[in-house]
Amino acid sequence: MKKLGCTFALFAIFLAPPALAASCSISSLPDGDLGLYDPQSTVADIVRQFSLFVTCSAATQAKVTAGPSFFTGSEASRSMRNDSNADVLNYQLFLDSNCTRIFGTADPNAATASIANAGGQARVNFWTKIYGNQTSASPGTYRDYITLTVTP
Repeated sequence: MKKLGCTFALFAIFLAPPALAASCSISSLPDGDLGLYDPQSTVADIVRQFSLFVTCSAATQAKVTAGPSFFTGSEASRSMRNDSNADVLNYQLFLDSNCTRIFGTADPNAATASIANAGGQARVNFWTKIYGNQTSASPGTYRDYITLTVTP
């Protein structure tokens, strides 16, 4: 039985707001550890929930977007690559627990965070799904890199 470690990395980008507008940042990112995937017995999809936290300098509605997969260049088709070879595991980021709304850059695929007051914080939940039946994956650590952007 071969088991694979799976992780994804999230990088945050903060856009400069106009003068006197709220400024926002991602104040807490998940580690992205998806656990072990056994291609010999993992027939069903693996879904994990993660949360990030947005903090803003004033009350605002912040928008959080997730960019494309580093390895595929696509939001619609994301893949993690094995650190040791070119094997991939296909996965996706979603904004709902039913895994129907892809977490991306354009509305309606962006997340929103409602900040009630200056210095306030809001949680943004998202789900990562590793698709089952990927039997050709070799042992190793798999990674992908996603850029997150927050704008007030």
